[in-house]
Amino acid sequence: SNYLSNRTTENRLGLYAQGDWLVLPSLEVSAGLRYDLDTFIAPILSPRGAIVYHLNSTQAFRLSSSLAYRPPTTNEVGLSALNPITIPGSLPVEVAILGSSDVRPEQIASYEVGYQGWWWEHRLRTRVTGFFNHISDLIAFRSTTNTPSNQVRPINGGLADVYGGEVGLELLVTSRLSGFANYAYQEVGQTSSGFSRQGFPRHKINAGLRVNWHPFNGEVLYHHVGA
Repeated sequence: SNYLSNRTTENRLGLYAQGDWLVLPSLEVSAGLRYDLDTFIAPILSPRGAIVYHLNSTQAFRLSSSLAYRPPTTNEVGLSALNPITIPGSLPVEVAILGSSDVRPEQIASYEVGYQGWWWEHRLRTRVTGFFNHISDLIAFRSTTNTPSNQVRPINGGLADVYGGEVGLELLVTSRLSGFANYAYQEVGQTSSGFSRQGFPRHKINAGLRVNWHPFNGEVLYHHVGA
């Protein structure tokens, strides 16, 4: 890209381990840990865990949590570009958009609770899930007190809370015909403004039918994402 100040190389290495334990016949515990090395940031650890409680052989509750990170991108580190901006009542000015390696990775803490049930001799599966994600140290391009007024650089400083839920079902109508449908809703509260503010859809819908008639098979899918 000719927007980069020079050739930029990024190397990533991730190591991951996970363990699962059957504490009781009705209680499962899962824990995992990821270790990441990245050219642009210091080594980081990302833990996650989950507890699954089985009410019986067909119904279960799940509680999970995790911590993860997004390192700065190549553009956020090495960008070097001039962007013309016109201020009403004045001549166009050139704003320098520069990258920086002095940013921390974005952090996301995720929490989820869910229910799953099987019905009609395991021909119908239903799911209900609620989630809450807290994102901190959001990276945004802004001018600072330490840079000229016509320069913007990436800095940490934004927060966002993403929360919502999803309901879904899967149905085996016959041995040859099955279908699924799910609906998700989310809300986002964020402190970023201007062009660093992220847009998001509130509604997502997926549905489909699958036919398996040997030796032929096919499917019809519908996807809708809100504005």
